[in-house]
Amino acid sequence: MPHRRKMELLVVATVFCGSALFPAFGQASRQVARVNDAGMWIESVYGQPANETMPGLDGIGREGIIWHLHDNASITYSICLADTMDETWIGQNLNYERLSYLQTTGDGTPIYEFDLVPENPGNVAVASAEDISLGVLGVSASGSVTVRGFNNAGGATPLWTYTFDDGYETLAFRALDVAADGSIVAAAAYDSDTSKSLVVILNGGTGVELNRLSTNTYVRGIELSDDGSRAALTEGATTNVIETAGMTTLHSFAVSGTGGTARLSRDGLVAAAGGFNYRAYRDTGSGWTQIYYGSGTNQWFGGGIGLSGDGGMMFVVSYNYATGYLDLTYRIIDLVDGVEVASTTTSGTGSFQDTVQRAEVSADGEIFACASWGTQDNAHPEVQIFDRDANLIGSIDTPGSPFDINLSRDGRYLVSGGKAVHANTMGNGGDAYAYEIATFCFGDLDGDGDVDLADLAQLLANYGTTSGAVYEDGDLDDDGDVDLADLAALLAVYGTTCP
Repeated sequence: MPHRRKMELLVVATVFCGSALFPAFGQASRQVARVNDAGMWIESVYGQPANETMPGLDGIGREGIIWHLHDNASITYSICLADTMDETWIGQNLNYERLSYLQTTGDGTPIYEFDLVPENPGNVAVASAEDISLGVLGVSASGSVTVRGFNNAGGATPLWTYTFDDGYETLAFRALDVAADGSIVAAAAYDSDTSKSLVVILNGGTGVELNRLSTNTYVRGIELSDDGSRAALTEGATTNVIETAGMTTLHSFAVSGTGGTARLSRDGLVAAAGGFNYRAYRDTGSGWTQIYYGSGTNQWFGGGIGLSGDGGMMFVVSYNYATGYLDLTYRIIDLVDGVEVASTTTSGTGSFQDTVQRAEVSADGEIFACASWGTQDNAHPEVQIFDRDANLIGSIDTPGSPFDINLSRDGRYLVSGGKAVHANTMGNGGDAYAYEIATFCFGDLDGDGDVDLADLAQLLANYGTTSGAVYEDGDLDDDGDVDLADLAALLAVYGTTCP
């Protein structure tokens, strides 16, 4: 039978129908049209960077959109990257469903695709390892759920396929994860007839089932620690942290309200979740202790929780549902000292709801990123990147609404995927982006990637100046003076090349 064409309308309270404005691109893009196996006419546009970039950290750095992939048929609900392997994996939904594999620093052209149209899927989700080439594809289709493994060498031929037991028909977009080294894969599928979920731990190399856990709730989210030894399961308003070797519960806690997704730090020692309030807990070695609690009037925190690698920093992004989802607050919290160190807000107007979708934090707790649907008046970019002081240091102003972002461990690369028009409007088509965040390189005053004679000359030209001196002028120790200490600091790194 021919594949069905679907239209999508996402509504929370109000709907506004209109057109989106597409940004101008400074470099050439190309459009590819083809007919797939199901007879669908598909158009995709592969683009190059937009025509302007944001200033880098402290004015130093090279950043901007690496590529933009626009597709007239599919919408990206799930996207991830493997920073060590320079790989991006895209789960494309709605129409012409498929897995797309790209080079993060490439030109936006898929290296290969795995066509899912014959399976007629409802959900297409992706996750990936970070230290080896391994992407996993979770598909809910025809009343069954499958998980497949792929890598660069194998191309569009799956390395393995795992099929859930009969009766399990749904895998949520965030109910799939991979350990950083690719050793294990965690996935959850739901059976609506029995209201049970099955959580499985698979061998990342073979897809063989290692462990399983049956729950009496809908597991809509799974996040593994980097080594795969622990997982945080989102089960309604409750977060259960389990150890994957024996599938035993280590800690359980609840927030107010369901619909959010729990997060787990890379070391597996801090778990956090949000709803109408938000909580963070740490494994102290002798038990789990609540290390932070927050709430706010008319605030929803469920979609915007992020943690640093060691759980020392938390990013919390909320929207105000009493003001039409138009007011967002971004909080940066030091979980070691238990204090909010910075915050900022945005406000918009119109009928579009600025619903928060995802928050991410770099491993070192220095870079914070979030995605929300955007406002009708385009009050702020839909994808925003902040430093620890909540200063905006990068952004992607998408024409529509992002549904997912993923940030590399080092905070250098971000990928985003979503819908080509606002989520509150009727329409097909999607957009995916790869973005390079400003790379701060000590001593590289002119931002050309090297600490060389030009940087030394720039410092010497400002030598002896006092108040008002900034990093680019040579004030490397930020004491307000360009002096001998700054010269010594530059000479100590002279000749280095920035990453």
